[in-house]
Amino acid sequence: MAEERRGLQRYSVNEQIALEILSGERLRIQAFLKNYSAKGLCVFLDRALPVGSPVSLRTAEVLMLGEVVWCQRAGDGYEAGIELEHTLDIHELRSQIEDFSS
Repeated sequence: MAEERRGLQRYSVNEQIALEILSGERLRIQAFLKNYSAKGLCVFLDRALPVGSPVSLRTAEVLMLGEVVWCQRAGDGYEAGIELEHTLDIHELRSQIEDFSS
């Protein structure tokens, strides 16, 4: 049995998430968030993502920017690991923009 090497707690979820590849043809894809930690997340989707691609991920409350660090076949789709570089709370961001505009 493989030893778990992650130092951060991972949380399992099954939430639909919007993913956009920010290079090349800038594809928008619906994916499912499988699990996440403070530094990264795993998504399930119907196509492979190129390793090294910058991506944005969005839920109703959070906008995340990261990079695809791995992608592999999983059943009838693909799983991809995303290393997070920035996470923004959408409500907090809107509030800051409104304050700046005032």
